[in-house]
Amino acid sequence: MNFSNLHMAHVSAFRAAMFSVGAITMVGLTSSGQAAPPSVDVILPENDPAPTGATVSGFQKPSTNNLGQVGFIGILNDGDRFVWFDDDFVWFNSSFQDGMLTGGTATMGISDNGDWVYNPQIDGEDGLIKNGEVLLVRGDPAAGFPGQFISFTSRLQMLPDATVFVVAGLTETQGSSSSQARALYRITPEEEMIPVFSSGDTVAGITLASTSSGIGFGYRISRNGEHHIHRLVAAGSTPNNFVYVDDTVAAFQGDPVGDGTNWNAFRSVTINNNGDYAFTGTTTASPDGGTNHVTYNGELKLRAGMTIDGFEVPSNATSQAVSLNDNGAAVHGWTWGFGSGAGGAIFYSPDAAEMDTNSVLLLSIGDVVDTTGDGVGDAIVRGLNISDIAGPSFDLPNQPWIYTELELEPLSLPVVFDVMARINIPADVACVGDLTGDGVVNVFDLLELLAAWGPCDDPQNCPADLDGDGVVNVFDLLELLANWGVCR
Repeated sequence: MNFSNLHMAHVSAFRAAMFSVGAITMVGLTSSGQAAPPSVDVILPENDPAPTGATVSGFQKPSTNNLGQVGFIGILNDGDRFVWFDDDFVWFNSSFQDGMLTGGTATMGISDNGDWVYNPQIDGEDGLIKNGEVLLVRGDPAAGFPGQFISFTSRLQMLPDATVFVVAGLTETQGSSSSQARALYRITPEEEMIPVFSSGDTVAGITLASTSSGIGFGYRISRNGEHHIHRLVAAGSTPNNFVYVDDTVAAFQGDPVGDGTNWNAFRSVTINNNGDYAFTGTTTASPDGGTNHVTYNGELKLRAGMTIDGFEVPSNATSQAVSLNDNGAAVHGWTWGFGSGAGGAIFYSPDAAEMDTNSVLLLSIGDVVDTTGDGVGDAIVRGLNISDIAGPSFDLPNQPWIYTELELEPLSLPVVFDVMARINIPADVACVGDLTGDGVVNVFDLLELLAAWGPCDDPQNCPADLDGDGVVNVFDLLELLANWGVCR
């Protein structure tokens, strides 16, 4: 179903406030010699009208594809849920003709070809919907486990080729919502369900807990499907949580970190097409700061209490989320405090291997940002909704931007709006056009671009295609020339 951008015929309160701000002179927000405020594109704001007549009231976690497009589940004020893909509504629960759909969990997925998947309740039973059709429902036989049935589905990921991964509960009682175990499934584009592993299996010489806790909800599969990272639980007495990467144990609760502390809890996990991985969590102690950290390829890189790009991250901060893209960049987010004392910040690293020295502050709570693209601040960041409890908060694309949920207050209207937003990474930070990876855009990068001129042989692996349209042409040349010089 195509809703044809019908919602764009309306103007939400947030957008109206931005128009109002545009007519006001913002004294003190920008001046000669000062850097422009962070650029944020509002994809969809709270209170925007939907084609159904209801208005938007909330958002779930964003997912991206190789093209840098975004997908997410949203909530309407009448209880209906919707699927958003790229720049429009593409599905509503109320559109379903073969029963009743309600709810929808936090995670979903999109492909490069317009496919999407999410898991609502189907006539009261947990299930999966792919492109508007039922893929799976509670009570279905559990593929690969004779005599067992699906009791729930959660934590979805869709790869660019439409392969789906999902954590499912297993039960011996058909229709039961209780699970004796869990399995991670891979569902092919042809909809064949294949177990990856399940509770009680042995991985890297470690036997997983035989109960449902053996398979954690935290996992990511690289976009090319060749690498994977998981939070798992070993059988036996605690502590027994560990991070499993490809065929190795990357960190085990209670084992030494290497700085005099031990691994404790694990939170956000991410991996890219090269097999590079990162995770957040806590250690048992800290030699010189907080226990929360960001670790890359097994090396602890950042701790709460550190100063990052001139910004002091409090020692009590939580390292909420981290994501890597396939170009080696990373985004990581931190929060701290409560209520009026709440704070938070999002950082970008163009080279995750050096994130302890090259991370750049993108925005923090209290910053004034530009949502209209005129270089003038027009809204204040009042909140960052980046907790990874319900699923990954960041899914960093290969393009120079990040999607996330923000709380923004227009300067002309003292009302806070939840918005799904795209934070644009400054070109000198993202180093757009640096095709040789030497930190500068110069004649060598120009030669690389000219050598790749024309349609991309593989649009998913075409570094010179700077605007992501599948062809290297004059628009990519202009983008490269606009970023000429040393990157930040």
